[in-house]
Amino acid sequence: MPLRALRLLHLPEAATSAHSPSFATNLQLAAGRAWSQRVAARVPPKTSGVRGVHTTRVCRLVEKRTERDIPVLAGPSTVTDHNRSNKPSYQPSGKVNEIATTAGTEVLPGPSADSSEWFMNSVGTYLDQTEAPPEYRNRPRRGRLYDDRPHQLQSFYYSLKAKRQRMQNLTYLPPPDSQAALRENLLYLITKVHPVPRLPLLLDYHDRYPEYHSTPSYHLLIFLSIRHHSYGIATRLFRDHLAAGLPKNLESYQLEVRNLVQQGLWDQAWRYVLTLKDEGVLPNSPHDEAGIPIEIWLEFCRTPKTYPMRPRLLYDESGRLVAKSLEKIIPTAAEEKTHQRVLNQHRPPSMPPLHRTPPFAVFCIVQLLMRSGDHKRALELTRNFFSAIPRSLRHNHIRRCMEIIHMHMIQCPAKDGLPRFYQTRRTMISLLKLHRALRPNARTIFLLLGPLHRAKKCGTVAYKVLQSAKKEWGPLVEDRRVQRRVTLLAVKEGRHDLVRNMLRDESTMRYVRHGQLLAQQSADNLTPLLETDRPYTRLPLHVIYPRKGRETRLWYRLRSRIYQRTKDTIGAYRDRVWARQRRQPPRETKQTSPARPALE
Repeated sequence: MPLRALRLLHLPEAATSAHSPSFATNLQLAAGRAWSQRVAARVPPKTSGVRGVHTTRVCRLVEKRTERDIPVLAGPSTVTDHNRSNKPSYQPSGKVNEIATTAGTEVLPGPSADSSEWFMNSVGTYLDQTEAPPEYRNRPRRGRLYDDRPHQLQSFYYSLKAKRQRMQNLTYLPPPDSQAALRENLLYLITKVHPVPRLPLLLDYHDRYPEYHSTPSYHLLIFLSIRHHSYGIATRLFRDHLAAGLPKNLESYQLEVRNLVQQGLWDQAWRYVLTLKDEGVLPNSPHDEAGIPIEIWLEFCRTPKTYPMRPRLLYDESGRLVAKSLEKIIPTAAEEKTHQRVLNQHRPPSMPPLHRTPPFAVFCIVQLLMRSGDHKRALELTRNFFSAIPRSLRHNHIRRCMEIIHMHMIQCPAKDGLPRFYQTRRTMISLLKLHRALRPNARTIFLLLGPLHRAKKCGTVAYKVLQSAKKEWGPLVEDRRVQRRVTLLAVKEGRHDLVRNMLRDESTMRYVRHGQLLAQQSADNLTPLLETDRPYTRLPLHVIYPRKGRETRLWYRLRSRIYQRTKDTIGAYRDRVWARQRRQPPRETKQTSPARPALE
């Protein structure tokens, strides 16, 4: 059993037979002994009254006592000892040796399992020796996973107080009993657990229940694999799906084409679809009676995320091989026009009219026209689409329409600098005026400020644009990305007053966001989940992966850069002042002449 999936499982039942323990039991016991020895090796001697000696968090937790005077062995700590290399190796104390030698036995007997307080008052033992009461098994409501600790086995003890705190918000992820239940558990892990579990952990959890594999569960994992650019894992999942004998549908072929197109293998994907069409294997879309379905046809309009590599050989003048390297096979504008012509020739027969076309389809077509260099036709198609769609739009359609505007702002053909900034702003305003439901967001302002990197007064212009946008469209057009870009431009120009203002605004926004997260977490802990009775749905990628960690990392780098530049500026100014003082001659003090004696 993969160890990564252990933390997603429920507590196994206690062993009732007297036979030899299973492999999982031996594995957990061995991990528990290893962890006990690791913690015991880090227990320092008593340092009461000695200055300069500090114990780590693990050591402090080991020395704690419960209410019944029973030693407690703590779990893995995220706090490390940075001075560990300078300290001598510690000898384990007697209490820790006693705990390590009695591994696998209960520390506290606790109440009986029949009582209603057993689940909240019992002290944790090894996973294979604890059985949850019947009322806590397969609970329909799901909160947090029962185990949110690192991947190590939970083979250590908890104090009674820590156990109560840990059990307050504990709910199980029940084992699936059908194909729909397995897919629902995967959707729960992706949409409700924060942070989202890593892809290998989800794969291990899916592999643990091979009898409940289905086509939707494979599609969900393949979708995430392609999103993470793990094309090898996606190929393996396609192979496992075929070996399991599960039927394919339209989404299966759609994901196969996406997997090839995003790798830059456009021609190979097109030959594969034509082969399926000739063999009559390709299923028909609900909108198409014959030909290539529009869902698969739109996959060929996507942008490749990676490009295939080919060997590059370098020769000298005499024809001798001097170097070997790899280069990307990036399609040229002529090849993109060829792809556009091929797609026009094989257009789906029942293409919906423009006012009924999904915004995602228009986005893909505009993206293909932009890559082929036909900006004029792309802009004309966008204007016709915004004029034809209904006046009231859903939220996801508005977001897609704004992505079309962002595509025009990114692919602006003007010269970089102020000319590109002004043309981008004109294009943005002209497209926003075509529909009343379209309003710029923070990403719109972030892209609008991009061409100012080559401008002379970049920080001043960016700050004025941000203030005017907030005055016209509200404070939602400003987020951490916009503040970071304005701060970066102000640093480039040397406007330290603007830098101080933006740093203050970012700090205020960070504190407010932290308070909101704490309030939301408290509300989630106190109120039950009301939406758990319905099946979970697949959320958009920008909701599952908001990229907050990346923005935090970029802000940290920017603050370091500001500190270094400010420190150098202050240091240079101080050196100039001191040098000027050294060059100046010392001022002569006026000496007062002694007073004349009074005449007698």
